[in-house]
Amino acid sequence: MRGIIYLILFSITCLAQNVIAQEIYKNEKYGFSVERPEGWAILNHKDINVGLKKSHGQQLITYYKNTDNIDEQINPTIITFVAANRFKNINEFNKKMTIRRFNKSLTNYNVKKKPELINIGDKYGAFEIATYTIINKKNDYLKVRRRSYAFPTKDYIFYISFVDERDSEEHTNLFETFVKSIKITK
Repeated sequence: MRGIIYLILFSITCLAQNVIAQEIYKNEKYGFSVERPEGWAILNHKDINVGLKKSHGQQLITYYKNTDNIDEQINPTIITFVAANRFKNINEFNKKMTIRRFNKSLTNYNVKKKPELINIGDKYGAFEIATYTIINKKNDYLKVRRRSYAFPTKDYIFYISFVDERDSEEHTNLFETFVKSIKITK
């Protein structure tokens, strides 16, 4: 009888740990890991990697919130990718980040917060906020905000972009928690 009780308690404990445990994405090649936002789906699109490989980059993982109706609205999305680091130091990197712009390819592109150096835990990097407008399949104009983080290491630069509605603060805390959960070991 005791054995059955212990087995039941052990099973309940295991199930509870699975429910509580946050799913973690790990990429050992690049020494990168991050916690998956609860309830968010993983987007696997190989076509993005084709474009990134041409620029010597590699998509790590993309999460998106809504699995339905993604073409009709701005779907909150978290995009992570990595590229080779060709910069000597963080200041050189930040200067380059300040220069690059998407004015020609995005409608109403506007930098709301110029790139600034940041420190989150043991990670040093740069952060900026930009807004722009896109058109969906119904020809509706959608106002987009992109919050971008970049964390250079000796060999790589890790880019994390959060895309959501321009005037919404609904996901701000989630995005900040996501960035804090990032672990870079190489």
